[in-house]
Amino acid sequence: MRHWKPSRFNVQTVTDEGWFLLWNTYTGAMNAFRPSQREAIRELISQKGVSSACDSIVSYLAERGYLVPREADELRRVQYAFGKENHRNDKLELILLASEDCNFRCTYCYEDFRKGTMRPEVRAGIRNLVESRLDVLRELNVSWFGGEPLYGLEAIEELAPYFAEVAERHGLDFFSHMTTNGYLLTDEIAGRLLSWRITHFQITLDGLAEDHDRSRAARDGSSTFQRIFENLVAMSSRKEDFTVVIRVNFDTENAPHLEAFLRLLYTHFSHDDRFELAFHATGKWGGANDANLSVCGIDESYVVRTRMKIAAQSLGLRITGGWQPKIGLGTEVCYAARPYNFMPRQQNLWASFGSGSLPST
Repeated sequence: MRHWKPSRFNVQTVTDEGWFLLWNTYTGAMNAFRPSQREAIRELISQKGVSSACDSIVSYLAERGYLVPREADELRRVQYAFGKENHRNDKLELILLASEDCNFRCTYCYEDFRKGTMRPEVRAGIRNLVESRLDVLRELNVSWFGGEPLYGLEAIEELAPYFAEVAERHGLDFFSHMTTNGYLLTDEIAGRLLSWRITHFQITLDGLAEDHDRSRAARDGSSTFQRIFENLVAMSSRKEDFTVVIRVNFDTENAPHLEAFLRLLYTHFSHDDRFELAFHATGKWGGANDANLSVCGIDESYVVRTRMKIAAQSLGLRITGGWQPKIGLGTEVCYAARPYNFMPRQQNLWASFGSGSLPST
């Protein structure tokens, strides 16, 4: 005879049709029980618990995590799993600002563009850090950011092949991502990045040309939409495996026109699972132009985002983001809170990277 209690991570609700929906946020299990089963399941997962020798439904609920042994300390279990993930010494995450300058001047940007390409001594320090960890390292994640990272191609050309080579030589799990505006991502540059195992990209298009160019003009005020779109189309003709998340920032001005933009994406990318969409409301993120932004309120943002997701999915376009079951405790914590995540900045102190010690961000 075993004694069970309901998991503290159970979430439940009843649909209008009477179905009983049960979700365990720890295991990721989800079930829909028929109306005729509702009260029996509710009774089994009630606070009074249940004792059973080999009842099949009790065993099933326990296997899914809705019932746990009466003596189980679920909070302690979560704390242990969280600590185990977030205090690893075999994992290194680097967010590298190849350039803090940018060829765009987006209306909602918060950057100040004061620093250019990552200096050679900073690059050397990053290599020293990686080398110092190789005895214990099992996983290396590198994210290229900016400004516009491709403005600092010189730094990428030096470091990206090194990361790919050291990961291959030491058998590391390796992942590399780039957030780029896509303007400089020509077919030739894309091929080089992919050869260095930079295979995940986020590229922003804020709607059709008129809307996009209003919010994401070049630093000289010229249009940027057409060149980015042509670069994306060229990528779609490549044979390599990669992922491009097309990020769409919306506000009250471009939101009414996004369905037409989705139809344009459909004609080029609906057949290609390597391209995904993500919708984000523009915010006042601390830039000099915040007072002039036409941002959506919370409720309006939810309505627009929901409408766009439904419209995109109806066209066969892929949507990214959202909750994923069993993604792993602690892995979704903000990178700034992970002690193995670093963002080097271009200051003189970084010349001392030879010690292999970096402050976290």
